[in-house]
Amino acid sequence: MASPAPRPGGRGKKPRTSTAPETGRADEAGLGFWQVALYGVVALTLLRLAFLRVSPLEFDPAEASRWLWSRSLAWGYGGWGYGVWGRGAASPLPVWLTAVSTSFCGPGEACARAASPLLQAATAMLLGGAGIALGSWRLGAWSMLLYATLPGVALASIWLGAGSTLLFFWAASLYAFLRLRRGGGIGWAFLCGLVAGLGALSSEAMLLFPFAVALYLALSQQGRRTVTGTALAVIATLMALALAPNILWRFEHGAPLAAAVAVGSFEPSRVADFLVWQFIIFGPIPLYFLLRQAIRGRRVPRADGAGSVLSADDRLLLLCLSLPVLLVFLLLSPLGHASTIAFSPGAEATAYVAAALLAAGMALDGPLFAWLKGSVAAQGLIGLALYGVIWITPQWHAAPRPLADAVARLSGWHALGQAVAAQRARELPPPKLLIDGQVPASLLLYYAQIPPDGYVQWASDPEQPAGKAPHLRPGDEGPFLLVGTREHDEKVSHFTEVQRLGDIIIPIFTGDLRRFYLDRLDRFKGPQP
Repeated sequence: MASPAPRPGGRGKKPRTSTAPETGRADEAGLGFWQVALYGVVALTLLRLAFLRVSPLEFDPAEASRWLWSRSLAWGYGGWGYGVWGRGAASPLPVWLTAVSTSFCGPGEACARAASPLLQAATAMLLGGAGIALGSWRLGAWSMLLYATLPGVALASIWLGAGSTLLFFWAASLYAFLRLRRGGGIGWAFLCGLVAGLGALSSEAMLLFPFAVALYLALSQQGRRTVTGTALAVIATLMALALAPNILWRFEHGAPLAAAVAVGSFEPSRVADFLVWQFIIFGPIPLYFLLRQAIRGRRVPRADGAGSVLSADDRLLLLCLSLPVLLVFLLLSPLGHASTIAFSPGAEATAYVAAALLAAGMALDGPLFAWLKGSVAAQGLIGLALYGVIWITPQWHAAPRPLADAVARLSGWHALGQAVAAQRARELPPPKLLIDGQVPASLLLYYAQIPPDGYVQWASDPEQPAGKAPHLRPGDEGPFLLVGTREHDEKVSHFTEVQRLGDIIIPIFTGDLRRFYLDRLDRFKGPQP
């Protein structure tokens, strides 16, 4: 009788170098279910794209800013003291992708947001491939389904942000590293370095990936045998080359990360908010799987360790790519808004890419499989129900007040923009819009369709940098159009001529009214009275 094949990394044995699943696991049934899972992800993505077409949600200020940035390509956007857009800096790659998506189907909200569900679907498919790289079609299929149905993924798929781009490149880096670790050759090191560099151009949070890999290599003797120093040098070099232009841009425009930490207010109570939010993003059952494995460490259950889907070293790698990342954001959570300046909002979800593989592997190993199936089914239904609730909220008079207020905050800006655009069109040449912070500037510029040379910024402090936004200077003739929320604004006293043009009243489905005041201003005397 033939002796069993040695496990990878056994004493005196060479590690297995095949990148394909083990023959016993790549059976016809496993491949068939993997294909079914793939079709499920595609169907879910089509539903999310359809929802974007009927969604009542207008842009929030961050989304409108991203769209406005996409009108010109650069190595970075924003910056500390960037008056119109706010503090912080935006990484360039998500903005570039917004420019690509809107070039295909127009500047509307649905087209601008379409990249998010597509990138989330691609991330799920990469996890499906990662499961195959770890040796199991079933692991790939269930990881794909678990990730695609996560509540956090459902939310990220209807929002224009950097998170979807970051998660895609994080998953691509993980997939390439898994192939490299299984003996796939130096080509996978080149791919890992390239996609990790592109991920760093999506968010600073991608810089946590090489630190997580370094932690794994420090703890894993098997990892150090299979991942050579040459491969690591290639990954680091390509990542640095991809990131270098953005680093130079940041040096030129300031250091927003250091500034964010400097102004952050420390509130320990935010830790509880962060922990609650993780239950929403990842779901309670997958989060339980992750925490259970964290307590257990890399150990494989004794009852079925010989046939475990994930080896002890697999579990160690996935733990290193999830728990330390979560710990970083947990430690940053008391800083509140400052932590979202340092990293993209929702960047802690990068931990759940590897965690989805780990949770699925744990469930497939033992009696928890029924919980995995139930979690995937429940999460998918919750996500679809969430979209339905958002869709009907403007017509749902009995909607809970917190839900109605959340939807209302993303409503009414289109009507305001149309009113401002109509007022500007009454004069030739149209007056320049005066941005002073009373109304979110990005929303005004987007919905009123203000051209790049059609606005100026109020600058009460001559030393405050205004970025690329043009700002008022003493002697500027005008005319200027001020859209304010205060009936009597002291800023108008700094102009020689002031004319009240009227009010704009925007009714909101909650029954509230938003009132804005329009003033025509001429001849700026200067910021000092």
